[in-house]
Amino acid sequence: MTYYSPLRNVTLYSGKFIHRPNRFVVTCTVGRSSVLCHLPNPGRLWELLIPGAEVILTKNEKGKTDFTVIGVKSSEGPILLHTHRTNDLVEALLANDGIPSLKGYKVIKREITRGNSRFDFLLETPQGGPFLLEVKSCTLFGSQGAMFPDAPSSRATKHVSELGKISTEGTEGGILFVVHSPKSRWFCPEYHTDPDFARAILAEKNRLKISSLAVKWDEDLSVTASPREIPIRWETLEAEFRDKGGCLALFHLPHRDQIAIHREKEISLGKGFWVLATGASNSLQKIASRLKNRLPSPKIIPFRANHDLGPSLSGALTQIASQKIDVGPLLPQEAGAHLFRFDENPLESSSFVKIIIETRINRLNI
Repeated sequence: MTYYSPLRNVTLYSGKFIHRPNRFVVTCTVGRSSVLCHLPNPGRLWELLIPGAEVILTKNEKGKTDFTVIGVKSSEGPILLHTHRTNDLVEALLANDGIPSLKGYKVIKREITRGNSRFDFLLETPQGGPFLLEVKSCTLFGSQGAMFPDAPSSRATKHVSELGKISTEGTEGGILFVVHSPKSRWFCPEYHTDPDFARAILAEKNRLKISSLAVKWDEDLSVTASPREIPIRWETLEAEFRDKGGCLALFHLPHRDQIAIHREKEISLGKGFWVLATGASNSLQKIASRLKNRLPSPKIIPFRANHDLGPSLSGALTQIASQKIDVGPLLPQEAGAHLFRFDENPLESSSFVKIIIETRINRLNI
């Protein structure tokens, strides 16, 4: 059965991802030309948009960019990146009773405002009552698990809290996470990157109907296989969502420089990309804030867990970095901290991004 096939008669182009100047624009090569492409997805997409990744494009007849990014090729097939088309898919699935937890629900209206938020769907329940549904597009997944969001999203947090409030006033509500990976076996809210979202959804999980759906996309970006609902790992969220674990602080030095990683002590570092890795047996948030204030414009990558992740992070980075420096003596509050040097931006390296995925998602596989 074909549930959704919006691009069957549309010419699709293949491009190679180069870089991302801002959240909604990427540069790609199509043939021998470098072109600007609209990216209708605000997520970070670190694990998908690695330089050289094959992207799926449609031609723009007008506008500021030449193409629009529809999806990206992966080892398991194409992955949809166009977030607006996720809602189109959900509407088609609802019309065909293709979402097990929402069988018998009918679409009354799309894009409906309630309170201070706009929600994706107003549905009618099988009993005839109103139901507000918010859809979230999930493109962050590991070997078995999937998580959302992949970047802090105050909008998603607001949606959860307001749906919870509305549900106490007589209108049922729910959230559907559409996971664009057929291999995913479980879903969990992403508590590493967006703790506010994790707190909000934990607070409302008993008031809202929350489900996750794994979808397989065909080569022409159709959906013909029946989507599969996957369990939400609430127990994992409650066990692992702690103010401990570890973090990476990534910063770039265009020249050799003296860096004050401690209030009273400096260390001389050569030019390149540097990553400070530290564990946290407690006070992860304070450690991350301290590093953010002391390092030059760092990108902080936190990892939350119920135990110290410092040794495993340092061990993994040792295998791929060009230089390692023990800075634990300079950081008594972050014992076991190490600095790692990279010649190129590690976020553009699949081996570095793999460490993030392994530590955040894959270690939770059971």
